[in-house]
Amino acid sequence: MKFDDDNYVSEFLRNGNYPKIHDDIYYMASKVRGRNVLDLGCCKGLLSKRLSAINPLVVGIDASRSYIEKAVKGDNIKYINTKVTEDTLPAITGIIKEHNISVLVARRVIPELCETGGMTLCTKFAKLLQECSVEYIVLEGRKKCANPTNPLSSIEMELKVFEPYYNVIESYKDCRLLKLK
Repeated sequence: MKFDDDNYVSEFLRNGNYPKIHDDIYYMASKVRGRNVLDLGCCKGLLSKRLSAINPLVVGIDASRSYIEKAVKGDNIKYINTKVTEDTLPAITGIIKEHNISVLVARRVIPELCETGGMTLCTKFAKLLQECSVEYIVLEGRKKCANPTNPLSSIEMELKVFEPYYNVIESYKDCRLLKLK
């Protein structure tokens, strides 16, 4: 199934089963539990819902209004429909500060920022996280492919965006846990 398939939500609502596609990043995010989390590119909220069981607040943001409208609800989950662009960086800063975010969870979404605004946007976003004192970043990179077109086609390439401000403290498959320097 494609990452945004409605069957994932249906299966969760019917049986309480989370998609296995989130298992690796959830495993890594569980190492920094008990903090307010920003789920970047939250899609329909299944990872946000799963994270809400181990964190006091999860704020999910996604550029797609239809995803946000279908997002799985929770008492300690807030969804915001916004796109990360150079123009919205001040609003993203406000979201992080207002909700006292200390962990960013980003599953295969940093390359999407690169497609939207190039490496400049990715670099500005990483600096924004550092300036807002986001303590941890949990990344899951794209699966490797033979002929990648995105400059951030692997977790190793994504890490280059964050290395001026964050250190990798743990690795698991295509996931990395980063800590603010």
